[in-house]
Amino acid sequence: MLDVGLLRGWPFSNSPQAVAAGCCRHWRCSRKISLFAIDAGAGGTDYIDLLLIHRPDPLIDHCETGAVLDALVREGRARAVGASNFRAWDYELLQSAMATRLAVNQIELSLLARAAFTNDDVAFFQQRQIPLMAWSPLAGGRLLNGTDDRLGSALDRVAQAHRVDRAAVAVAWLLAHPAQILPVLGTNNLDRI
Repeated sequence: MLDVGLLRGWPFSNSPQAVAAGCCRHWRCSRKISLFAIDAGAGGTDYIDLLLIHRPDPLIDHCETGAVLDALVREGRARAVGASNFRAWDYELLQSAMATRLAVNQIELSLLARAAFTNDDVAFFQQRQIPLMAWSPLAGGRLLNGTDDRLGSALDRVAQAHRVDRAAVAVAWLLAHPAQILPVLGTNNLDRI
């Protein structure tokens, strides 16, 4: 999976080179920037399995961005394209300018990040049968460290009853949702691997 955007005025991808450069919260999805980031982030591979436009761009030219994404799929440079952190209206705007169906939207979902369940985001994507990927399903490790006493106690009770750890319970909670949420798991802690 490759995310693209703009990082401190430079094209951004989540390639090792870009990650080493740091991060900011301003993203730009112009044709030139997207193509540069994809080429830089592909790391010598023939194609990208799933390319995500990371965060909506308030200055997006949805027709230009949609045309780039369509071309990348048509040319075989990306097998599928999707979005990350797009609200329903941002997702629909981009999709309206594309022939290729956006494959997924990746949003923050966890037992500690439940807003998408109540602000209509999950319902919107579920109704349209658009898969959701949950980034940070363990809330950056906070669910493992017991930062919320009531929630931590509940997780411990369920985990003990099923002979699993808190992480398994938190992921199972997401997997049980009828929207068929796909948790994206990762760690910076080598002990968790």
